[in-house]
Amino acid sequence: MLETNLGEIRALAENSDPIIPDPPNIRLLTAPLNPGSDPNFFDLTPNNDVVQLASGILRNTPGGLRALAGNDFVRGSGAAELMNGNSGIDTLIGGCGNDTIRGGQDFDILYGECGNDLLNGNQGDDVAYGGTGNDFIRGGQGNDALVGDSGNDTLIGDAGVDRLWGKEGADLFVLKREVGATSREFGSDEARPIGTFPVSTEEVPADFILDYNPAQGDVIGLAGGLTRNDLILTEKFATIGDARSYGSNGPVPPGTIQTADFRFLNIQATVIREASTGNILGLVKDVSPSQIQFTSVSDSAIALG
Repeated sequence: MLETNLGEIRALAENSDPIIPDPPNIRLLTAPLNPGSDPNFFDLTPNNDVVQLASGILRNTPGGLRALAGNDFVRGSGAAELMNGNSGIDTLIGGCGNDTIRGGQDFDILYGECGNDLLNGNQGDDVAYGGTGNDFIRGGQGNDALVGDSGNDTLIGDAGVDRLWGKEGADLFVLKREVGATSREFGSDEARPIGTFPVSTEEVPADFILDYNPAQGDVIGLAGGLTRNDLILTEKFATIGDARSYGSNGPVPPGTIQTADFRFLNIQATVIREASTGNILGLVKDVSPSQIQFTSVSDSAIALG
């Protein structure tokens, strides 16, 4: 029996995060759109699909939902669901179950909502929000924006230069060696004098942790056999931009119309380097080296997704 009804759709929409509002043409999905396709998957169409899943609709498809091509919007139900965006610019929202959501190719927006969710942007520059619960969020390839929201979350940028916000709870930010990491200099030892205009901005060279909070129990996890003894920490000052991309409260909500109000941002950050190579593993905004706690994590513990 499929429990979701139109009343539940309205309730889910009313209680959903306003960051990702439901489009007006969302429809309740109670049967497969491609009934003759692989029975291991629940496939949408190659077009732009905008759907709400009825609760239990994926229970007999072990491979979960495949959005296929098209720019799709999928809202899950209260059940635990597996969603795969595949190609296209997709928005995938888990609902109130322990969901697994993978973006696939292209730019995607993932939102676990409530429950302990596993989110993976895969390819492309993605935005992922954990929502409530203890979520496991990884960016995959591309330059991603990852937000834990509330709960004790694990955030892994993976490849690319990613921005990480843990928000509420004791969060684990995982750093590891990356192919193509740079050992170049970043920032200066002293802040730019107040009232002087920057000649240029510096490019952020590695994953940037933007709201590390030691009072909440945040920790940086070191993967690939790294330990605290393998690191060099330095406090640096730099001017970067656009300030709207690096605020401590999270990324600009998807779909927000931005004006041309470009603003430089002067930052103080701890630069984390691997001692043996000089490569930069990550940056931590507004935190001095003495405030950061580290732990080593095994590769098998972070292989999810």
